[in-house]
Amino acid sequence: MSEQTIEGAAENHRDRYINRVMKICAILFVILLVVLHFINPQINPSKIVISYYELGKMGWMMSLAFLSLGIGTFFCFLKVTYLKYDKLIFTRFWLILISIALAGASVFYPYPDGKFESVLHNICGVIVILGFPIVISRMSEKLPKSNKSKRLMTFSTIVVWTGLVAFMGSTIVLDIISGFKEGVLVGWQNRYMMITYAGWIFTYSTASMR
Repeated sequence: MSEQTIEGAAENHRDRYINRVMKICAILFVILLVVLHFINPQINPSKIVISYYELGKMGWMMSLAFLSLGIGTFFCFLKVTYLKYDKLIFTRFWLILISIALAGASVFYPYPDGKFESVLHNICGVIVILGFPIVISRMSEKLPKSNKSKRLMTFSTIVVWTGLVAFMGSTIVLDIISGFKEGVLVGWQNRYMMITYAGWIFTYSTASMR
């Protein structure tokens, strides 16, 4: 067996491992989010964003969900780095930053009394919410696969942007209408947005397979 063949087999094995981890992380995030919905019926999903599950019963599960999504994003970084799917520093930098922000969201809780910890949580949230759609748009364009894979990633990326627009748009509009009062109906939009992020990671792990 030639050295090139051995190297190709090793890259394929690494690719399969990375894809498997990305799938598991994306699925775990969604499962934990759904379970928390039933564990914490006192949290109104139409008004309260998912971060506040960290303050409720079994809050560690929401922390684990954020961490899981962060690991999935980090493995996206490994994929574009080790398998040379994208050589741009911009993409790799933002994937690392988003991974760290998701890990930060799992550690720093969104306490409602304005503690410094909640400020850090909010900063992490902004990085994830705004940064993810931008960087994955770049990654989808650079996917070196078939037209079918490109169409799949284009569709998944569009879905991610609909999640961002739904959450950010409704937050801005409803905040203005309500006079910036608490309890604005943006909870479901927030859940939809974060699920589209996890869905993109799952789709990318499939569409980018060697």
